[in-house]
Amino acid sequence: MAEPVIELTEVCREFPAQPPVRALDRVTLRVGRGDYLAITGPSGSGKSTLLNVLGLLDRPSTGSYRLDGVETTTLRDGARTRLRADRIGFVFQAFHLLSHRSVVENVMLAEVYRRRPGTIRQRRARAMAALERVGVAHRADFAPGLLSGGERQRAAIARALMGEPSLLLCDEPTGNLDSRNTEAVLGLFDELRGQGLTIVVITHEQEVGARAGRRVRITDGVPAEEA
Repeated sequence: MAEPVIELTEVCREFPAQPPVRALDRVTLRVGRGDYLAITGPSGSGKSTLLNVLGLLDRPSTGSYRLDGVETTTLRDGARTRLRADRIGFVFQAFHLLSHRSVVENVMLAEVYRRRPGTIRQRRARAMAALERVGVAHRADFAPGLLSGGERQRAAIARALMGEPSLLLCDEPTGNLDSRNTEAVLGLFDELRGQGLTIVVITHEQEVGARAGRRVRITDGVPAEEA
């Protein structure tokens, strides 16, 4: 396997209840640089909990999670926030684009949240480069509401790519798209994977999972690699 971006070792996540609920049960998972992994499973299987752990939005109860070689479980909250901003790009089912901002302004906001230094002109240039990379630069000055669903998702992916993350973490990224736009977004993921980006997609859609190079199905908090 290539140099690992994700290394989970014996990760458990329990939630207080009587008895305690174990949402993740001794999960060990390696994802190499440039890998394209789909994580599937039924509702309540632990997919969302695993997503939150991978995205540094939640901490394991026990076990180790190394992201790009950094042990995350011992980091304080501020350091986790910085690592998440620097290394992870998020793509969600809902596009989360601000309707009162243009597409390029929405992408530029990613650098504001990351507190990356630079002038407005420099930020716009980097945002335009990201939009060009995903094929919607011609829509840069449009309001998001004037774009198709596929174009809005591409703009959201461009925002996630700002800062050159190590990991693109996608939660049901085609859930709001029709079949044509789903194919367009999956084609984009194929291109990004070909450029060496590490992609992890959480999905319940068989078509989406089939496009990935690796597939892991999680059931009752336990993942199993699929052939």
